[in-house]
Amino acid sequence: MLDNFSLGLIERAVALNNGRCKLEASGGIREELLVKIAKTGVDYISVGAITKHCQAIDLSLLVQDHLPT
Repeated sequence: MLDNFSLGLIERAVALNNGRCKLEASGGIREELLVKIAKTGVDYISVGAITKHCQAIDLSLLVQDHLPT
Protein backbone atom coordinates (compact mmCIF):
# COMPACT_ATOMS: atom_id res chain seq x y z
CA MET A 1 0.00 0.00 0.00
CA LEU A 2 1.53 3.24 -1.16
CA ASP A 3 -0.63 5.66 0.82
CA ASN A 4 -0.22 9.38 0.15
CA PHE A 5 2.99 8.85 -1.84
CA SER A 6 4.09 11.52 -4.31
CA LEU A 7 4.37 10.51 -7.96
CA GLY A 8 8.15 10.33 -7.61
CA LEU A 9 7.95 8.09 -4.54
CA ILE A 10 5.47 5.79 -6.30
CA GLU A 11 7.90 5.43 -9.21
CA ARG A 12 10.73 4.68 -6.79
CA ALA A 13 8.67 2.12 -4.83
CA VAL A 14 7.66 0.33 -8.05
CA ALA A 15 11.30 0.15 -9.13
CA LEU A 16 12.45 -1.13 -5.72
CA ASN A 17 9.63 -3.69 -5.61
CA ASN A 18 10.69 -5.10 -8.99
CA GLY A 19 7.43 -7.05 -9.36
CA ARG A 20 7.82 -9.01 -6.10
CA CYS A 21 4.38 -8.10 -4.80
CA LYS A 22 1.28 -6.23 -5.90
CA LEU A 23 1.33 -2.50 -5.16
CA GLU A 24 -1.64 -0.19 -4.63
CA ALA A 25 -1.45 3.60 -4.79
CA SER A 26 -4.02 5.34 -2.61
CA GLY A 27 -4.65 8.48 -0.62
CA GLY A 28 -5.09 11.84 -2.25
CA ILE A 29 -5.44 10.37 -5.73
CA ARG A 30 -6.84 13.06 -8.03
CA GLU A 31 -8.42 12.49 -11.43
CA GLU A 32 -5.81 14.58 -13.23
CA LEU A 33 -3.03 12.28 -11.94
CA LEU A 34 -4.64 8.93 -12.79
CA VAL A 35 -2.86 8.40 -16.10
CA LYS A 36 0.54 9.39 -14.68
CA ILE A 37 0.07 7.10 -11.67
CA ALA A 38 -1.05 4.22 -13.92
CA LYS A 39 2.08 4.65 -16.03
CA THR A 40 4.29 4.13 -12.94
CA GLY A 41 3.45 0.42 -13.03
CA VAL A 42 1.44 0.12 -9.81
CA ASP A 43 -1.02 -2.77 -9.90
CA TYR A 44 -3.97 -0.99 -8.31
CA ILE A 45 -5.12 2.59 -7.84
CA SER A 46 -7.61 3.30 -5.07
CA VAL A 47 -9.70 6.46 -5.39
CA GLY A 48 -11.77 7.04 -2.27
CA ALA A 49 -13.32 10.24 -3.62
CA ILE A 50 -15.57 8.08 -5.81
CA THR A 51 -17.55 6.90 -2.78
CA LYS A 52 -16.72 9.53 -0.15
CA HIS A 53 -19.88 11.60 -0.50
CA CYS A 54 -22.32 8.92 -1.64
CA GLN A 55 -25.47 8.38 0.34
CA ALA A 56 -25.75 4.87 1.76
CA ILE A 57 -28.75 2.66 1.07
CA ASP A 58 -30.20 0.36 3.67
CA LEU A 59 -30.30 -3.20 2.31
CA SER A 60 -31.26 -6.38 4.07
CA LEU A 61 -31.26 -10.04 3.11
CA LEU A 62 -33.78 -12.50 4.48
CA VAL A 63 -32.66 -16.13 4.31
CA GLN A 64 -35.30 -18.78 4.85
CA ASP A 65 -34.63 -22.41 5.59
CA HIS A 66 -36.38 -24.70 3.09
CA LEU A 67 -35.26 -28.08 4.36
CA PRO A 68 -37.70 -30.97 3.85
CA THR A 69 -39.71 -31.87 6.96
